[in-house]
Amino acid sequence: MIMGLSLLTTIVSLTLISGAVTAPPDTIHQYVIDRSYVPDFDGTQLVGKSIVSYQIVTAPSDKNNSIIKMHVINTSSIEKPLIFVDNIGYTPEEYDKIKASLAGKIKSISVYRGVKEGIDMPVSAKNIELIKKNLDNSRSIIVIETKNNK
Repeated sequence: MIMGLSLLTTIVSLTLISGAVTAPPDTIHQYVIDRSYVPDFDGTQLVGKSIVSYQIVTAPSDKNNSIIKMHVINTSSIEKPLIFVDNIGYTPEEYDKIKASLAGKIKSISVYRGVKEGIDMPVSAKNIELIKKNLDNSRSIIVIETKNNK
């Protein structure tokens, strides 16, 4: 009995000693979004944005056996597209109200991404100003032609 207790005491002592020697390092998470440091990241900084790239860079810290994980995130804003149905311009909200009436009537759909001035698009002159006003590298334009359009 005494020998068994002595063996148990030795095993517990060795387990405690070996566990204390290899304590895992603390991890410090830091966030950089679009080249700006974000001290209190909680995810709300990414609402309404699309993540273009996400990298995690790990480095040792100067503080007490810590590791820094730097989250480097690059985003782009999500722009709502311009939508034209038979040469009539609609916002996405307006289009949502009429899209059910287009079921089975669509002849073609063309999507222009990153629209720049000078692109040849089948839209009427009254919509040209709307398009020019919204030209940039992120805006999409959707042109829908129905079977009834002549």
